[in-house]
Amino acid sequence: MNVGITMKIEIPKVPNFFRTGEGQTVPICAATDEELIRIAEIWKEELLKRAAVLHLQHYGKKRGEKS
Repeated sequence: MNVGITMKIEIPKVPNFFRTGEGQTVPICAATDEELIRIAEIWKEELLKRAAVLHLQHYGKKRGEKS
């Protein structure tokens, strides 16, 4: 028997700054809306990739794969 659940989570807080490859910090307000949108798109792609890796490690199968 399978049971579905819904949960509420806290979304991680938005950072106040970005860190450059040299370790400097730059406030997020220094980026344009277009740059922020692109950063968000890249972060979303990385989030999905990371979830896929962790799912395979934890459950031994790909996300969405039937038992």
